[in-house]
Amino acid sequence: MKNITISRTRIAQIAHKAQKVIEIWWVRFVIIPALQSIPGALFFATLRVDKADSLYRPIRPLYNWVNQNPFLASVIVALYVIGLNAIISGVHRLAKGSERVEIKDLLRLFEVLETIVGSKSKRFGEYVSTSYKKPRSEFSAEATFRNITQPDQQIALLNIGIQTFFDAIDRHDTNIATAIVSVSENGAPESWFHFHPDSKPPLATPEELAKPDSTVMHAIKRRRMVIIEDIAAEAKKPDRSRRYRKVENEDEEGSLICYPIIDGSSNKVPYVVSIKADRKKYFRKHHSEFYSWVLETFEVRIRLEHSLLLLRSLADECN
Repeated sequence: MKNITISRTRIAQIAHKAQKVIEIWWVRFVIIPALQSIPGALFFATLRVDKADSLYRPIRPLYNWVNQNPFLASVIVALYVIGLNAIISGVHRLAKGSERVEIKDLLRLFEVLETIVGSKSKRFGEYVSTSYKKPRSEFSAEATFRNITQPDQQIALLNIGIQTFFDAIDRHDTNIATAIVSVSENGAPESWFHFHPDSKPPLATPEELAKPDSTVMHAIKRRRMVIIEDIAAEAKKPDRSRRYRKVENEDEEGSLICYPIIDGSSNKVPYVVSIKADRKKYFRKHHSEFYSWVLETFEVRIRLEHSLLLLRSLADECN
C-alpha cells in the first residue's frame, strides 16, 4: 500500500531522501552555510598569505595560481556557490515534482463521489415514482421538500466517502478514521456530527475539543487546515505551541488532519472534518496541497447540504 498517492521514480526517491537530509536543522543551518562560505573565505585567505608564513609552502601551487588568475578564481568560487544552491533547489524541485496523483486514485475519488450522488439520485427517483401514483390532491410541496432533502444523511455519507477515499489510496495497512465535528454559532465544538467507522468512536468530548490547544479549535480559529504529523510529539509540546490535546485512554500514535468547512452565506465554520491515521508522519505538511484539493471537493458538497439543513430548520420554525 502507498502513503498518500505519491508515485516516485528512482531519481525522485533519491531526491526525496536527500530533501529529508537537507531539512535536518544542523544540515540546513550549519553544514550548508559552511559549504557556501568556506570556499570564498579560503580564496580571500589565500590572497593574504605571506610567503614567510608556514602555510605558504603547502599551498604554494594554489597561491601562485590564484594570484596569477584572480578573476578566474573569483568566477570559479561564484560558480561553485551558484551550483551548490542550484543542486539544493533541484533536489527540492525533483522531490516536489514526484508527488503526483495516480489515475486509479482519481478514479477512486470519482467512484466515491458517484456513490454519494447516486444515493441522492435514487431517493429522488423513488419519491418521484411514488408521487406520480398518488392523486394530485395529496401532493404536498412541503412533504416533497422534506422527503427529497436529507442533509443529515448526505453529510454522513460524505464523511464515509472521505474515509473510504483515504483508505483506498493507503498502501501501508493504516487504520484511518474520519469524523465531522459540529460547531456552534459562537465558534465552539458542540458535538460529533458523524464518525466512521462506527467501531471507533472519538474519545474526546465537545468540552475537550473546545480547549484552546485542541487541533479542532486551531482549525476553527485559523480557518484553514491543520496537519499534525506526529500527535505523540505534538502532545508533549509546551501549552503555548501545542496544537493537539491529549485525551485519556486514547492511543497517541498517529497523525491528524483537521479541515474547517466554511459556510459561504454566514462566513462561519459550521463543521470541522477530522481525519486520523494510526501511523505517525502518515500525513505530511508538504502534501498539504493534495489534501486541500481532495477535501475541497467534499467541502463544496458539505456546504450545500448544510444550506439545505438550515432551510429545513427555517421551515420548521415557520410551521
